[in-house]
Amino acid sequence: YNSFGVYYAQMNKPDSAIIFLQKSLQCPPKAESKPDIYINLSDQYKFKGDLPTATYYLRLGLSVSDSLHLDKFKFPIYFGLADIYLALRDFKRADEYYLRAEKDYKNRRFDEKIIFCNNRGNYYYYKKEYKKALTYFKRAKKDLENTEFVFFRNLIYTNLADVYLNLNQPDSSKYYYEKAEPYF
Repeated sequence: YNSFGVYYAQMNKPDSAIIFLQKSLQCPPKAESKPDIYINLSDQYKFKGDLPTATYYLRLGLSVSDSLHLDKFKFPIYFGLADIYLALRDFKRADEYYLRAEKDYKNRRFDEKIIFCNNRGNYYYYKKEYKKALTYFKRAKKDLENTEFVFFRNLIYTNLADVYLNLNQPDSSKYYYEKAEPYF
């Protein structure tokens, strides 16, 4: 059921995903599986704009992972909470959770690192701390340069163009805009 839930999530059908993810919790899953299911549920509720329910599931996941010492789930849980607080513009709490997630950054998958850098860059962008945002977007750009992750590479180019514009560096902004524009 968790796999079906993830499938429907990837098909942009959050209501169907939630049904299957809820069913997976009713099948007495192994305790080690619960944080993953809770994270998946949280993602779907966040996608639907239901941030309180998304937060609820992340906190359940954190409780289970803490009690079972499943540290591998802490990065996505902390990262998810940071993103929710960023969406609420609660910069203090968002920063707390980004800092907690960043402690395990080096051990994460490539795609997790890229999304983390993008969202952490967005955190600083929304705070109008453009030089700090630039640091994270550049880190992601460096990692993406010779990969097949075309969407993420162009997303980062777009963010770089915007940050450079806000830093009053129009030539750099134009450069990244022109790199991203054909894709989008």
